Amino acid sequence: FNYALYRDGVLLDEISSESDEFFLEPDVPGSYVLEVYMSDEFSETQKIVTDAITVYEKLIIESINLNSKTAITGSEIVCSVDVAGGTGNYLYSFAVFNDGKLISNGGFTKENEIKIQFDEEGTYKFFCTVVDSANLIVSEFSEDVNIVDLIKGDVDVDGKITAKDARLALRHSAQLDTLDEKGFAAADVNNDSKVNASDARAIIRFSAKIIDSFD
Repeated sequence: FNYALYRDGVLLDEISSESDEFFLEPDVPGSYVLEVYMSDEFSETQKIVTDAITVYEKLIIESINLNSKTAITGSEIVCSVDVAGGTGNYLYSFAVFNDGKLISNGGFTKENEIKIQFDEEGTYKFFCTVVDSANLIVSEFSEDVNIVDLIKGDVDVDGKITAKDARLALRHSAQLDTLDEKGFAAADVNNDSKVNASDARAIIRFSAKIIDSFD
């Protein structure tokens, strides 16, 4: 057997072998055609040309992006996906897991992002699936999204009240930084719809266990 391998009409390799099998492991996208020449001492050479085999660039998920990895209940989380390779015309599907259990599974759309409001505490993950026009498919989990109830004084929403929270409140009151909505709500420990030095002082006193509540 004599084998001639072409990619996009260009001869890549010629191989002579006694085997009637030819193994191809292409690592470059393109249209591959194999010509096979068979002959023995009693017959003329026969030529067989295979149908073209199209090899696509591997479809991959480059990144899964989250607008927040920690948020308070009632927050809207945005998950988006960046992909590369394949044949384009991507379709996207998003499933949501809460503490390892499937709670939502959407169909395929052309939108590469989803927005979901989480109203209960828990550790959530998005499971993102992408398919292209050649039905190549790839799936991947996002990082964890931790949803927690609002804790007064926990300005950075990490589940703890520390001197860092007091510093964030103080920087906001001094107009050095601007807290987002959930940070502002947590920093306003005296519930006067403002964040000022009084709130920062109460938070630092709480973190030092000088007081045990903000009442």
